[in-house]
This record gives sequence, C-alpha cells and structure tokens, in this order.
Amino acid sequence: AVQQVMARKRSLPLDNMTISTDVTIYRRPEDLNSLMNEPSDGAFIHGLFMQGARWMTVEEASAANQTRLTSGIKCAGVIVDSHAKDLLPPMPVLYVKAVSVEAEWEPTSIGHLRPNMYNCPCYYTSFRGPTYVFLATLDTEEPATKWINA
Repeated sequence: AVQQVMARKRSLPLDNMTISTDVTIYRRPEDLNSLMNEPSDGAFIHGLFMQGARWMTVEEASAANQTRLTSGIKCAGVIVDSHAKDLLPPMPVLYVKAVSVEAEWEPTSIGHLRPNMYNCPCYYTSFRGPTYVFLATLDTEEPATKWINA
C-alpha cells in the first residue's frame, strides 16, 4: 500500500518502486506522539522481533555515531549481536517508505537486494515460508552474511 500511494503521488510507475526501511529511536508506538510533524510519506510499523541478533539501543547508537534523520524522523543504530538468553528481542518502531529502484539493486522474487545492507526477510509469524510479508533493509557494520547465518 505504501508503494502504491507514493507511486500515485509522484506519478511514477509502480514497477519501479520498492520499500526502504529505517529503524527509529522510538521503542513503542506511543512514543510517536512526541513527533511535531508526521512524515509526508511512508508508514510506521511496530510489534516486530529479531531472531539471532538485536538492534542497537539509542544510547549505543549515539556513542557509535549511528544516528540520522530520515524524512524528519529520528533513526539510529545497526544490527548487533544479541544478548545471552535473549532469543527474540523486540525491534524499535520501523519507518517504512517507498523509494525508486536504483540500478545497482539486484531484483529478486522477494524484492530488490541492496549492497552493504542486511536484506532481512520479515514474516507474519515465527514460522517461516508461506508467512513471508516483505524485505526490510537494515543497516549493518558487519558483512550481511553474518546475519544470514545467525
């Protein structure tokens, strides 16, 4: 739906659009109430969990200089190793927006794979396979293969 709305808004062909995912500094959807201006494009997603890794905390991201603004939304962090015995750490709120496909992105049946990012499959349940929903693009300082094997 995000892709379709943006394609119509900008008069772009839907076939040349894909999803871009940014992880915000907000831990809960209620935290979004502090936003002065909502983004003009995209949507927020919450309630996701990571398996085999975790997302950096805001404090860790600030210390590692991993903070940025995306369409006026505060985003921060990269994928890091999970804590011991923390099997499914919750993700912060995600900011998802439609973007035009770039030439260096590899088209596949599940989406456009981007270099220097972890192209993370997102599933509706913890059961993989037919519950696939979308491909999230997550920042990483490690090679993406580390998270594929995690």
